[in-house]
Amino acid sequence: MGRDLGTLASIKVSNIFLFVALLMSGALNFGQPPKSACPFFVLLGFLLLFPLSSDPLGNIPPARLALWPLTAEQRLGLRLASLALSPVARGSVS
Repeated sequence: MGRDLGTLASIKVSNIFLFVALLMSGALNFGQPPKSACPFFVLLGFLLLFPLSSDPLGNIPPARLALWPLTAEQRLGLRLASLALSPVARGSVS
């Protein structure tokens, strides 16, 4: 889990975040809504959607997953629950 979180840490100092912050601060200084930053937020959200929608049970080593005291039906239920909680399956939340 630490390795997965470490990959997201490199994004926070990326040049695109600095550019979007510059766009937002320029618009806010003039009393305007930061509409120019919206396409970049959509792009970043789209790029982060794929890692967020991956199967969390796929990250568990098969040897450890075999140690869990679950029946086949419970494993299937766990897979379906992880799919149902995925951001891709939920769609946009208003």
